[in-house]
Amino acid sequence: MKITISLISTILLISCSTSKIEKKVVNDFLKNQLIKSPYIKVVVKEPLQTLLSLECYEKAYQDRNIRLGDMIRIRPESNPPFIWPIDSVGIIKLKEKYKKDTISQRWRKNDFQGSKLKLANTKAIRQFKSRLSLRYFGDEGITFSKPIITADKEFALLFFKTFTLGKYSTHPMQKAILMENKEGSWRIKEIYDDPNVIN
Repeated sequence: MKITISLISTILLISCSTSKIEKKVVNDFLKNQLIKSPYIKVVVKEPLQTLLSLECYEKAYQDRNIRLGDMIRIRPESNPPFIWPIDSVGIIKLKEKYKKDTISQRWRKNDFQGSKLKLANTKAIRQFKSRLSLRYFGDEGITFSKPIITADKEFALLFFKTFTLGKYSTHPMQKAILMENKEGSWRIKEIYDDPNVIN
């Protein structure tokens, strides 16, 4: 009985600490993104698929030896030499770990510390004549995945898309981000996107 209780306590402790890390990654990402794009006002409540960021990273990793200028599926935005902190073995382990993560728990207001961002579901955002669309017409929205955290908790992967609210159409920006834990603060280490798509 004592063993069962201690096992359950350990699992709960690990899951709580993981969700704290996930929240920290997301908040540090948002702080950075809001500096770059101050017109972001709305966050989509439903997170994107968790594995999207890992899939982008994997394609970039597989194409790492293709010369610049040749057809590359996904490439880092920085200049070479590129860093690859997650190798093929690490990618396989993370895929195995996160493929079971199918519960798409919606974002809540308390997930974002000190943020004035409006949370809205996808249905409300798509209704052009809704109160939300009228209030935030022309502003930007953002949707992103839950972060994937490496076993050593040194790196995290996240996938995001931005879009404009309202009737007119724009090319949404979508990218995967590699973040590094530097003394408890998560900083963007690399950004990956498809160089063949015009944003």
